[in-house]
Amino acid sequence: MINSEALIPRKGLVGLEQELSASPCTIVYFGNSITAQKDSYRIPLHNNIVTHFRKIHKPVNAGLGGVGSLACAFLVDDLVLRHRPELCFVECSAADTGGTTPPDAIGPSVEGIIRQLLSAGTRVVLLHLYRRDDMAIGKEKILGIYESLADHYGVPSIHLDKLFSEKIASGMIREEEVFHD
Repeated sequence: MINSEALIPRKGLVGLEQELSASPCTIVYFGNSITAQKDSYRIPLHNNIVTHFRKIHKPVNAGLGGVGSLACAFLVDDLVLRHRPELCFVECSAADTGGTTPPDAIGPSVEGIIRQLLSAGTRVVLLHLYRRDDMAIGKEKILGIYESLADHYGVPSIHLDKLFSEKIASGMIREEEVFHD
């Protein structure tokens, strides 16, 4: 379902396959403008999950404009937890690498998001979407902050940014084919 090169499973995926196979779940797609878009990654990702697990899981679009992780940390209750999801994809790194969150606030913001979700019993997957390198500010350092927190909390992450960057560089796909703002 997800390219193994892009997935870092950590302990957060233990039991998820059984849960998604057993009964319908609520899956929240929480993030910024790429998540909010009508034709975003959410639709094909959710359709793949439903097809793979053969259950009609409920999708929730909790995307908002490119505000970054700091603003998202304050909106977890309103946009995510009120739906009582079993799973939440968190997509804020593309906006953060675009400068939406002050660099010194990224770690505490992402940690706040992760802790709120885990405390509510929601499984978390960090989703790193593609952002052109010439538009990114300190991308490696920011992704390093996210990954350090993912390691600490055992949260899986999916690196579509790296995967798409490599495929674009090799000519396998064109940049216009990738979801973007």
